[in-house]
Parts: sequence; structure tokens; C-alpha cells
Amino acid sequence: MIQQRMRAVLVSAALAATLLTPLTAHAASLSIGDGTGDTWREVIAQGKVTGFEPAGSAPNSDIVAVKVKHTARRVKIRTTFVDIANNAEGVVTQTRIKTNEGRRFRVFVAKDGDDSGAESYLYKRRCGGVHHKISWSRNTVKVSIPRSCLSSPKWIKVASGGGNYWERGDASRASYRDQVGTTGATSPGMSGKIRRG
Repeated sequence: MIQQRMRAVLVSAALAATLLTPLTAHAASLSIGDGTGDTWREVIAQGKVTGFEPAGSAPNSDIVAVKVKHTARRVKIRTTFVDIANNAEGVVTQTRIKTNEGRRFRVFVAKDGDDSGAESYLYKRRCGGVHHKISWSRNTVKVSIPRSCLSSPKWIKVASGGGNYWERGDASRASYRDQVGTTGATSPGMSGKIRRG
């Protein structure tokens, strides 16, 4: 069920993506700040995302920062929200990763609002070493990926986002998103290079 919803999220992200100025990176780590009150409600018609409406600071959706560490063995991503709660809204993070070889990956953490558990995975890839941790008290979602699952790159570039996530509720329920590094509804494009530390 979670992966079915993820497909819908991916389709809407692909429709909305635009390439803007790349963000700058530091050796081995990157921090991207994001303003508050810049979430967007997905407008859905006939089962498809057709646009976005400003939504202020929607529940489990408003991201304030993402930090990426590229260590000798793993890539670690920490997403910090204004406020997240283990409730019916659920929460999801998505990070797109591009390697120096031109390979592309998507890593997700998804906590279904109607489920007690969460999962993390590389989209359409098999990798047994992806781990996550959600801290409701610190408003953070962390995910860690072995570099071997990403072809052991010399450097990576990232683009991150997230939002609330419900699975089996009423189809009329609104879904919200926040793209990190921009106040807009679409991705600002990939970051600068984050070299292995």
C-alpha cells in the first residue's frame, strides 16, 4: 500500500519538478535550510495531481532543514520539521540522489497515518542496509544508506522534500508537501557536490 501511494507521489513530483539554481555544498556534508509556512496542498482531479495551492504550515509537512553527511561507508540524511506527530496525517520524506557516475536513486521514509510502523527503502532498488529513525520529540526523520547501495560514489548531489502521508483514508483528504530549499511547490533542482568524507 505504501509503495502504491509512493508511485502517485513520484508522478506528481515529476510533473512539478523544475530545474533552478543548484545549492552549494561542503566537503562531506551539506545543510539546506528551508523557511516555515511554505507547504503546498496538492490539487487532485480525476485521481491526478493537477496543481498546488499555498497551505501555510500544514500538519506533518513543514520542513525547516535537511542535513546530508557523506561518510566513508554511508550516506546519512536528517530532515527536521516544524512539528511532526504520530497521528493520522502520517509523514514521508523523499531524497533524490545523483552520483558522479550519473546514476540516480530515490530514498524514502514513509510512516502511514493509518499504520503503527514506518519503512525506508530505495525506490525500485534492492538494498538490505537502508535504516531509518523517526523522533517525534525532536521532529526529525533520519535515513541511512550504505554507499555500496549507491555504487560507492566519489560524490553525490541531492534534492529533498517531504510531507504528510495517509494511506487508506478518504480519497478526498488533502495531501501536503514541502520542497527543501525553496518556498515554491516544485524542486529547486539538485544541490552541489557532496564529496565522500
